[in-house]
Amino acid sequence: MSNSAAIMGKKFAYFVWGINDKNHEIVGTSFNCNQDVNHEPLKHYLARQFSPDINFTFEELLMEGKRIVLMC
Repeated sequence: MSNSAAIMGKKFAYFVWGINDKNHEIVGTSFNCNQDVNHEPLKHYLARQFSPDINFTFEELLMEGKRIVLMC
């Protein structure tokens, strides 16, 4: 994500769950950033995999009553 943002001259990149790629319709998601991966939450597992360290967060919100998850 960071490389793609840099190539496009952007300061930030986002990964979005719950939005349709083709028409950008809000569809919602059941994605869980705390799901278990090797006995630890996914977000902790991912943080340990990045080298060099990358500062990222998961944000959850409701849009039109549907759950959206952002990795930013």
